[in-house]
Amino acid sequence: LLLARAAGIEPRSVRYVPFDGGGEALTALLGGFVQIFSGDASEVEAQIEAGNVRVLAVLAPDRLGGWLADVPTAREAGFPVEWITWRGFFAPGDISDAEYDAWVERLRTVGESEAWAEALARSGLRPWLRTGEGFERFVEAQVSEFEGLARELGLVR
Repeated sequence: LLLARAAGIEPRSVRYVPFDGGGEALTALLGGFVQIFSGDASEVEAQIEAGNVRVLAVLAPDRLGGWLADVPTAREAGFPVEWITWRGFFAPGDISDAEYDAWVERLRTVGESEAWAEALARSGLRPWLRTGEGFERFVEAQVSEFEGLARELGLVR
């Protein structure tokens, strides 16, 4: 919907179909039940290689490497939209500063390790590490953006 809005399409005019996962959404695309699918690059690689789907743009801040190296970013295509799929680890609000700092350091150590880089590469994922206060600010900004879009679409008041 962010991309639709950037393209001058009224987001409320887009029929959004929710799916439980990328496999289900990709099946709907291949079956002609939806016209466009936004998913992880790793989910569509085999279908691209088979010629069953085409990538229009990536929503990453920069071009991806490998088999997506020639695909423009949405920004390069004229649409100022970035969207990354991220996962986070969250702790209880009453955790002590010492415990919080210890968990941040553990996660940073794992995220910067060669083993983690290898696991990402095997899964077709790109590194994106945010920890501590930087990650908290990122999550807060994402929540604010989601709330704004939900209000714009009339989903919440």
